Amino acid sequence: MVDQGDYPWDFVAEPYVDTIISASVPTRVLLWSLHCIDVDGSKYEIISKHEGSEVRHRFTKVGSQYYLTVRETKQADSFKVFSLACKYVRREIRELTISDREIFLDALEVIHRLEFSDGVEKYGPKFRNYEYFVAKHLGRFTLEGYSAFHGGMSFITSHFGFIMELEQALQSIDESIALPYWEHTIDSVAFGMEWQSRSPIFKNDWFGEYPKTFSGQELHYWTEGRWAFLPVPNDKNAVEKNSFGRLNQSTNSDHSKYVGRSKSFCGLSTGDFLPGCKELNDALDTQDMNDFRAKIEDYTLSPLFGSVGGFWDCAVPLNDILKKYPSWVSTLKGILSQANNIWAEMTLNKKLVCPSNECEIGDPEPLCRCSNMSLDLNLNCSYESAYKALEDSSVIESLSKNSFLRKFIYAEKNESVVNDRTNINLSFPALSKKEGEDLIVFLSRFFIRPPKSSPLASYLVSPNDPLFGPIHSSWLKLLAHQQLKTNLYVNWTDDGGGLKYGHGINDALPFRNFSRSDTSDHYYSNKELLDMMNIKNIELSYTYGSLSWAHCDGDE
Repeated sequence: MVDQGDYPWDFVAEPYVDTIISASVPTRVLLWSLHCIDVDGSKYEIISKHEGSEVRHRFTKVGSQYYLTVRETKQADSFKVFSLACKYVRREIRELTISDREIFLDALEVIHRLEFSDGVEKYGPKFRNYEYFVAKHLGRFTLEGYSAFHGGMSFITSHFGFIMELEQALQSIDESIALPYWEHTIDSVAFGMEWQSRSPIFKNDWFGEYPKTFSGQELHYWTEGRWAFLPVPNDKNAVEKNSFGRLNQSTNSDHSKYVGRSKSFCGLSTGDFLPGCKELNDALDTQDMNDFRAKIEDYTLSPLFGSVGGFWDCAVPLNDILKKYPSWVSTLKGILSQANNIWAEMTLNKKLVCPSNECEIGDPEPLCRCSNMSLDLNLNCSYESAYKALEDSSVIESLSKNSFLRKFIYAEKNESVVNDRTNINLSFPALSKKEGEDLIVFLSRFFIRPPKSSPLASYLVSPNDPLFGPIHSSWLKLLAHQQLKTNLYVNWTDDGGGLKYGHGINDALPFRNFSRSDTSDHYYSNKELLDMMNIKNIELSYTYGSLSWAHCDGDE
């Protein structure tokens, strides 16, 4: 059992494993009684006055409250009552036994390879596969002009929903599985810039090494190990897809049939860009849910997905430009980590033209890629013309309002309009005026067309990467800490309804049946999900084995 400290119960008993509860003194003989209060309120006895130094039981009523009474055999009036919650316990992936880790990874591979109908037939109605998660997470982004799952408070509730669905799908394969989390701050502290090559997370039998070069070219998918030739969903009839019919953001013209990653932004290493203890402690300092959401979605996950996933085949090479402008490195990496967000906004603002035709592998690349011809590829274009082109393409506006980029970019509003310019003046605090102007010229070439991108960096299709679940399970641990230790204040200010349905607190999201007491077809609202995911909720199916971060000097 797991001691739960500040929780409303004394201990957690994990389901579907044999649990032994013993006296602190092995030779001490006690009387043990155990009864359960089920989710429907019914009470029933499980063990009645068992005599011995220990008692054994396999708990199965997830989300239920148990009470253990322990009596002295010779002093009937001397007894103690302990409350137990039956919950899955999520642990950091490295804390699992070899056997438990293999069980989890084997089940995760099934989800990423098995067809949906075959999985439901074999494992039951809770099974979900990679194609289901990608299509649902991708949604109708370009058609509706927003994501119901991102850019607001519904990020918290919806991704709790995705992770619950993933965990239940894993449990349909093996009922003992609790979704582990990847604590990436451990890798940031332990391995520094070498996390991509040294962390056990990126071993072939865990979550895959970074693809190697072949005949001088970097491969962007795995050819060996557990995730070799991991499929990307393909559906040319899908409402959201790229020009090759892959379930992908329309801006990502990658034609590959397989999932992969790159350890760079078009050759520019992302090794020094893994969010670490500063980002974690910033999240721990939050007192309200709005601030917590921003610290997680904008300041942690956005750069994390970009740095772990990477992208390639940019409109202009990056290695050579940094030889000329070494001072750009930090600022440029910051901008590149947000590049897919900016291209997505360009798409919504009708600034990117994407192919309407269906492409096949081997078709001329320009016919199969999104582009913005208002951006000038002339290497000798002036700062003024480059700035104007970026304004016309909505890039300046996107850069100025991106909260993560505030440490790299200073945006000043100027009500006077000069030379048809808008009222936003951008500057770069780490660069001189001339360096900043040259960077603007470079960005006018860089943003002419999106590169090919990994699923993680193309955040709307991130469920295609096996790390999607462990990454999101990690920040849900942070949320559990805040709920238990600070009682996060929730002020839901996002509007929903017809304009951005899904963002309002009473808007329903496409999630249901997360507790044993709920067997209806009712879809949960954001308010219901918010209440359900409270770590102190007895019916919540999971808890965390630890809510501390010793490697970051985090508090218990």
